[in-house]
Amino acid sequence: QSKLEEAQAKVISAQADAKLAKQDLNRFQHLHNLGAVSKQQLDTVIANAQAYEAKLTAAEKAMASNKYTLNHAKAQLQATYDGVNQAMGRLQKADTVPENIAISQSQLEISDAEIRRLQAALKQTELNFTYTRIYAPESGYVTRKASENGAYIQPGQALMAIVPDTVWITANFKETQLTHMKPGQPVNIKVDAYAHKLFKGHVDSVQYGTGARFSLLPPENAVGSYVKVVQRVPVKIVFDEKPDSRYVLAPGMSVVPEVKVR
Repeated sequence: QSKLEEAQAKVISAQADAKLAKQDLNRFQHLHNLGAVSKQQLDTVIANAQAYEAKLTAAEKAMASNKYTLNHAKAQLQATYDGVNQAMGRLQKADTVPENIAISQSQLEISDAEIRRLQAALKQTELNFTYTRIYAPESGYVTRKASENGAYIQPGQALMAIVPDTVWITANFKETQLTHMKPGQPVNIKVDAYAHKLFKGHVDSVQYGTGARFSLLPPENAVGSYVKVVQRVPVKIVFDEKPDSRYVLAPGMSVVPEVKVR
């Protein structure tokens, strides 16, 4: 029953996602016709809408399959319970002849064993059903999808990338700009893609180490010579409020943050 309720909840969630994706698609098509967004942005929204539609179809099929499996198992279990009740009735009505009592008790034991077998089969069916789904570690947007419905996949194969719903900014400030900077300070955020919009945020944390020190190939002073270069330190900035879905804020986009340090 819990699996069926979960499947129904997934369908409701998928319906909401598909509806929202369709609204985004209609909006971006209108903006594209006006020349406000690029063809690449429109293609991304179209791909997202198709992905959510496929997710909805899969959720509906999974719910139907789960409902059929659960109803079938319940029917088998109910039939076995009916057999147990009949056996118990015969046992209660049996006369005192030892042979009749022994037969009724034997039938009752067989029915109990059948109930246990069907309960184990039901649990195994529910477990097998969970293997048909792969759950993402967090909610977000699907991108770089490398698989299609019906395709065979291998262990460890990358199927897609997921961009989380929660976004933040990693600003690489010069070390000379960190003198008065500390967590909690307000930040004005301008995104190159939306020059007319001013976002509000605040400093979340300052990394204890420069970006170069934690890079794949950190600089090493192997020959003893040294040239002083101003280092940059990553600063995490979070939005005060979740940005409106009308604004596409994706990893890699350019922003200009202005921290109010005083």
